[in-house]
Amino acid sequence: MVNRDEPISKKYSETTGKQPRLNVLIMVNDGVSLSSAARYIPKTLQYLSNEMNGTIFTGFHALGENSLPNIFPVLTGLPHSEASIDAPFIWKHFSEQGYKTFYLEDTITATISYIGDGFAKPPTDYYTHPFWVAMENSSLYWDSQTFCLGDMPIHRIAIQYLANYVEKHRYQSYFALYFLNAISHHSDTVIQLGDEDYRDFLIDQKRIGHFNNTIMLFMSDHGSRFGRIRSTPIGHLEARNPMLIMVLPPWLRKQYPHIAAAVNSNADRLVTPYDIHATLLDILHSRLPTVTESTDGKKHEGGSGKGLSLFRNLPIRRTCASAGIPEDTCTLCTPLEPTFLDVNSQKAHLIASAVLARINDIINATSECNFLHISKIIYIAIISGNRPCFTYSVIIKTVPGRGIFEASVRETTATASVSTESQYSVITPVIRLSLYDSNCCCTDDNSMNKYCHCKMTTKPMRRKDIPNGH
Repeated sequence: MVNRDEPISKKYSETTGKQPRLNVLIMVNDGVSLSSAARYIPKTLQYLSNEMNGTIFTGFHALGENSLPNIFPVLTGLPHSEASIDAPFIWKHFSEQGYKTFYLEDTITATISYIGDGFAKPPTDYYTHPFWVAMENSSLYWDSQTFCLGDMPIHRIAIQYLANYVEKHRYQSYFALYFLNAISHHSDTVIQLGDEDYRDFLIDQKRIGHFNNTIMLFMSDHGSRFGRIRSTPIGHLEARNPMLIMVLPPWLRKQYPHIAAAVNSNADRLVTPYDIHATLLDILHSRLPTVTESTDGKKHEGGSGKGLSLFRNLPIRRTCASAGIPEDTCTLCTPLEPTFLDVNSQKAHLIASAVLARINDIINATSECNFLHISKIIYIAIISGNRPCFTYSVIIKTVPGRGIFEASVRETTATASVSTESQYSVITPVIRLSLYDSNCCCTDDNSMNKYCHCKMTTKPMRRKDIPNGH
C-alpha cells in the first residue's frame, strides 16, 4: 500500500536505489513581461519566490515578436525558421522514456497547431485541443462574457484541468505543458484576474506534495505586444523581457546544492528559450551535473547548439549573437533613457516615412487593402550608434484603421563630393502593436492581415473571430 503523504523522492530512491526521475511542469502565460508580472500577479510571484524558493530570471530575453519564435526553441532547440509540425518536440523524447505527456492550450489557433495544418493526431498522451474546439463552437461560448464559458472564467477551467492531470499522475513521471492565452494575450492588465487562482493552485499543489519531485517553470513567451505601455520605450524593452521563474524540488536543492547555486547565479544573466531546452535535456537524460560541471558553463550538444543548461553557470559576458538572439530583437545595447527626436521635425518625418513605405510595399502585393498614411508619430528614439550612423526605434499610428506599428530604422550618411545626404532604411520587421480590427482580414495571407485595412468589407468580424496573431 502506498503512503500518499510520503515524498515521492524517498519512495523512489528506497525501492530502486536510484535518484528519482524529475517531473516537468511548464506553465506559460502568453505575453507577460517580468515587470507586468510584478504589477499584476504579485501574489503569485511572491508565493513562487518566498514560499517555493523559486528563482526569478531578470535577464530572460525573447527571440522574436510573438509566441512561435519563443516557444518553438523551448520545445525543440531549433529556431522558428525551421518550424515544422514533424519537428523533434521534447515531449516525444519524454514519452520514449516512459513519461506521461500533457499539452493544454486554451485556444483553437494554438501556438504549435498554428504550424501548417496542425497535428494530424494527438501529439501527447493528454491533448486538450478537442475540448477547446468544442468550446469555441458552442453557443454558450458566444453568449458568454469575455474570458468566460458561462459563469466560469476560462483560466479556471484550464487550471482545474491541469490540477486533475497532476493528481492523476502523482506517482508517475510526467511532462506537462500548460499554455494560457485567454487573460493575457490582448492586454497586459487582464492577467490580474488570475492572480489569486494561480496562487491558490500553487498552495494546493504544494500542500498535497505534488511539487516534491517536479521542476516547474512559470513563464511567458514574450512581453506584452499591445496596450498603452507597449507604445513607450519601456514597453519596447518589456516586450523582450518575459517572466521566467524556476522552482526546484526541495530534495534536489538539498542533495545538489551546487545546482541550486548555479540556477541562482544565472538569475541576473542573459537567458534564452534555447537555454530552457538545454535544461530540459538535462532533466530528460537525468544528467544532473557535478560540482565541477555546474561551474564551467559547459555547452550542450544537440539541438541548435545555442542552448546552455541553467543547471550550469552561464557566461557573465554573454552576447546576443552567442546566445542565438537575432540582432533585430536584441535589447542589450538599448539605453533605459534614450534620446528622443522632435516628432515635428523634418528628420522625424523622413524616418517615419521609411517605416510607412515599408508597410505600403507589403500592402502593394494585394489589391484588397488600402494604402496607409501616417496620422501621428508617437515617438522616435535613438537606441544605438554614433554619428554618422544611428539606429532609431520608431512607432507610428496610421489611417485608415488606426493601426500602431513599430520598427527600427538605421540612418547612414553617404558623403558625396558636393553634399552629404542621410539615408534611412528599415532594418527590422514592422511589428503591429495595436489589436487587429474587424476590417483586417480580407486576404488569405495571415502575415498580410496585420497591415491590411480592407477596401471593401462585408459584415465586420466578431470579437472572438479576430486573429490573435500567434
